Amino acid sequence: MAVECYKVGPQEAGSRLDLFLKAHGPAASRKQAKRLLDAGLVRVNRRKTVIASWELQAGDEVSVVSETGADADVERYFLKVVFEDDYLIVVEKDAGIPCEDSPQAFKPSLVQIINAYLRKNVPPESRPYLGLIHRLDKETSGLMVYTKKKVANRICRQFKEHSIERRYQA
Repeated sequence: MAVECYKVGPQEAGSRLDLFLKAHGPAASRKQAKRLLDAGLVRVNRRKTVIASWELQAGDEVSVVSETGADADVERYFLKVVFEDDYLIVVEKDAGIPCEDSPQAFKPSLVQIINAYLRKNVPPESRPYLGLIHRLDKETSGLMVYTKKKVANRICRQFKEHSIERRYQA
């Protein structure tokens, strides 16, 4: 696990943490900086910080844990794709895997696992949007539906109205 460290200079005092991360390279955009923060990979003076608008002081030390360890962790999981087209991907979720990212999670989320699958199978210029349609509890296994295009998010209404037939086994 690699750690990159940066010292906040006097001219950067008062800067937002997300903008500092973008300016110094660990994040290519504010969105990516927010993802690093949400994943718990950023420390200010050795304390985990998840607030993008955190105001930095001169002399603060900002460190970012490399995601290579997390990526390797994601690569260990085999994604069971039940159905996939241009609009949807349906996957089998194992018990113990969270549906979405959380700073408190110790295992990769299903979203991270699907994104790793898409990075391997879809060229970067056409990499799809990934939308979570419904959730299952972390300890519950079952099929999960994600959208690959925003237009497909209309299926959310069917889940909210329970017009989609669901079956549960205990």
